[in-house]
Amino acid sequence: MRRERLKTILWGVLLIATAAFAILTGMGYMESVDPLKVIFAGVFGCIIITGLIDLNFFGVFFPAALICIIFDTELGMEKLTPWPIIGIAVLLTLGFSLIFKTRKPHYKKPPYNGPVYENVTADEYLNLTAKFNGIKQYIHSKNLKRVDVSCQFGGVELYFDDAILSYEGAQLNLDVKFGGVDIYIPRGWNVKNFAQVSFGEVENNNSFAMENAPTLYLNGKVAFGGVDIKYV
Repeated sequence: MRRERLKTILWGVLLIATAAFAILTGMGYMESVDPLKVIFAGVFGCIIITGLIDLNFFGVFFPAALICIIFDTELGMEKLTPWPIIGIAVLLTLGFSLIFKTRKPHYKKPPYNGPVYENVTADEYLNLTAKFNGIKQYIHSKNLKRVDVSCQFGGVELYFDDAILSYEGAQLNLDVKFGGVDIYIPRGWNVKNFAQVSFGEVENNNSFAMENAPTLYLNGKVAFGGVDIKYV
């Protein structure tokens, strides 16, 4: 059975079990249990199992930390919540990630995946990944449509000053966890930020935007990290 199918089945089973358990607690069969806590625990449990399958330790220890925070009274962990347990999750994530090789997620590659630390000629699509390292990319394109960036415990520098965006603009999809991304773009470009930020920041002092100028759309998620847009 393929790994993706296995994860789908596990998610389905756990979510159904969580819903059933929440109904039972709501009907008074388990009065000592908060149904809302049960729902959160079920969702986080699904994330943990998915993280274990993929060896994604960020997806294992942080949901586990959140479960400990939610059930700190029941588990007798009031002295460890919330910040100490989050710090422990950070250390465990770093430690296990260094010891075990993380499996790469299965997805269809974009038409081009450029090498790191070099100039990149990207036709329309570009995919970049930085884990525990740094990447510096100079992008050359005459019709750029999308750039996917995954940055975990690392740093990424992107230079768009020699790139021409497509007529509709370009999508910059971010997946940033405990990392930093510096984006260098030409003065006059428009930047529209739709990224979801948790314990992080997307900094954009866009005082150079011009009407009908090329538009770069920021999407994705930034958690415990930062994105800085700089104009050149």
